[in-house]
Amino acid sequence: MDEQTRERRVRELLRDHLLPSAEPRRAWGGHGTGMPCAVCEEPITGAEVELEVEYGPPDAASLYRFHYGCFVTWERIRQAHGAP
Repeated sequence: MDEQTRERRVRELLRDHLLPSAEPRRAWGGHGTGMPCAVCEEPITGAEVELEVEYGPPDAASLYRFHYGCFVTWERIRQAHGAP
């Protein structure tokens, strides 16, 4: 996915409240697990970096997984819009 398409997709997901705009409770990264990216919906392979962000209390947390590039785009747009 090219950067322009990724930016458009992130803006749509934020607008439709399908991606969070608030600061995550915690975040970490590691090798991809094959799960789909929250932005591009493509699997994050073991050869790629997977970043995970968590929202909500530990016993009912929501987890979002991102390719590195998708995470960077989401984080930049999220912060630029003054998210709480």
